[in-house]
Amino acid sequence: MTLLRKLGAVTGITVFAASSAFAQPTAAPELTPLTDEQLLEAANAAAEAAESDEVIEVSSEAPAESASSVHLSQDQLHYRSRTQPSDLLRQVPGLVVSQHAGGGKSDQYFIRGFDADHGTDVAIFADGIPVNLTSHGHGQGYADTHWLIPETLDSVDMHKGPYAARYGDFYTAGALELKTIDKIEGPTMWIAAGAPITGVGVNRRLVGMASPQLRNNPDDKSLLAIQIGETDGPFVHPQDFRHGNALGKWQGSVGPGDLKIEANWYHGTWNQSGQLPANEIAAGRLARFGAVDPSEGGKATRASGQIAYTVRDSQAGSAWRSSAYGVGNQLDLFSNFTCTPAIRSTATRSSRPTIGSSTALTPRTRSGSAPAICRRS
Repeated sequence: MTLLRKLGAVTGITVFAASSAFAQPTAAPELTPLTDEQLLEAANAAAEAAESDEVIEVSSEAPAESASSVHLSQDQLHYRSRTQPSDLLRQVPGLVVSQHAGGGKSDQYFIRGFDADHGTDVAIFADGIPVNLTSHGHGQGYADTHWLIPETLDSVDMHKGPYAARYGDFYTAGALELKTIDKIEGPTMWIAAGAPITGVGVNRRLVGMASPQLRNNPDDKSLLAIQIGETDGPFVHPQDFRHGNALGKWQGSVGPGDLKIEANWYHGTWNQSGQLPANEIAAGRLARFGAVDPSEGGKATRASGQIAYTVRDSQAGSAWRSSAYGVGNQLDLFSNFTCTPAIRSTATRSSRPTIGSSTALTPRTRSGSAPAICRRS
């Protein structure tokens, strides 16, 4: 008993000592706050000591020229499904693009409350060449973009409202600037085919692009692109829109500046459903996607060429650019406004070449303490 009491006493003393130790913790040392300079030095030392190959890239869209300007880059266009240029133009907020009278006729544009018809009130440029045709039989400013291959578009710039004289007299509701790519990394081919939900007809398209090296100069840029397509659409009588497109361009250093040469070709034929009497459709005697005269339609041919030369002054930060272009366009339309299959009312042909040139100076000036770039044409 005496031994047990002694052990109990020792155990009690041990527990009491441990409890006393936990009951009175040791006070933590006081920390001295670091100054901003010390924090910066510590951060720089840690960054220099870290052995890492990590690269952080921060990118953002370039600011628009105004609140009514829209810019779509190639990265943005890459994720848009498209079978024709109008599919990409529809991505511009406030711009409505519709198609009538067959697949090969120019689209109709609606922007900022304007019915711009087939280009009457909207100026369209592709690689600096005006697309609008003056004194055209189907409308002043007729602008057909079907000759462009959608996969070759590099950027789309939309300017709403007339505030720059350089866009010309068709710049009433707005202007569209389209730019094509200069080269592609390796030969590329797209093949697509499918049928509309109605199950009528088959749509198919083939696109091929390549950038051959024409000179022993790594800074040269070249592009060859072709497109062959056929679209029947949802109509009872197939639209049979058949078209072929070709694009060739090259640019490189020649003399003190850069020389650019570009050529385009396009040909398309199509049928159209034409004018449909509403009473015949309501009575069930004519299908909504039918036609009174299936022979209506048209054909279009376009060829263009451009040569441009740019001289840059690296010291002054300015550039001179001169270009000359020529466009040949022919459109044949077969329409029947009588709603009688036996009578074809109109056959329109518009064929007129367009030639032009432009010279622009882009000097670097200063606005206060900030540098600025001005363009004079």
